[in-house]
Amino acid sequence: MQRKVHHRAYGEAIESLDVVVVDDAKPMQNILRSILHACRVARVRCFDNAEDALQSMLVEPPHLVITDWVMQPTDGLALVATMRRAQGAIALVPAILLTAHPTRALIERAIAAGVHYVVAKPIAPATLVKRLEAIITDGRVFEPDAARGAWRLEGAAELLAAQKRRAIEIAAETDLPRRLGEARPRRVPEPPPSQPKLPGFGARRKSPVPVRGPDGPQFVRPAVS
Repeated sequence: MQRKVHHRAYGEAIESLDVVVVDDAKPMQNILRSILHACRVARVRCFDNAEDALQSMLVEPPHLVITDWVMQPTDGLALVATMRRAQGAIALVPAILLTAHPTRALIERAIAAGVHYVVAKPIAPATLVKRLEAIITDGRVFEPDAARGAWRLEGAAELLAAQKRRAIEIAAETDLPRRLGEARPRRVPEPPPSQPKLPGFGARRKSPVPVRGPDGPQFVRPAVS
């Protein structure tokens, strides 16, 4: 392996790019082809699976590959990892990974595999155009990874470390309110104040008491207590 080398799209004009699209969904292939043709790229090759795309790229290495993540039997990350271990120009083809689930874990795996950019679905044409412009001006070089026998993207290890540090910081920030809540002593609710009894409400009424008067017995109701 050489010491360091730029990827194949670096310094190229968008109009001169040879782009390979790998997606097992025909509608997505058509969308990507339309966007790329609107950008006036020189050539667009579409494939339904990673195996056919890899065989074509071994014969004619493109400037750029745009691949979906979830495919059978080989997904997009496995395709890029195979390219980085290959001999020849195909190992230096930059890659854009498409996914409907751009989680932090997936982005870390993509960085480790040598993917340049992860783009979320559904794809906005303006977003893809910006990524094309970023690719041709991306000065990051490929450097040999002797332990893996593959090419790795410059700064990938540092970027992964920064991602992990940020994840730890976010986890700590998220956990802080919960830990503060556990440390704060619980407030014992005070009993409600007793309500004074009002005459005639909630009191037990006494039965009338007979009293003998000059005209016979009379009944007098005692006062309510």
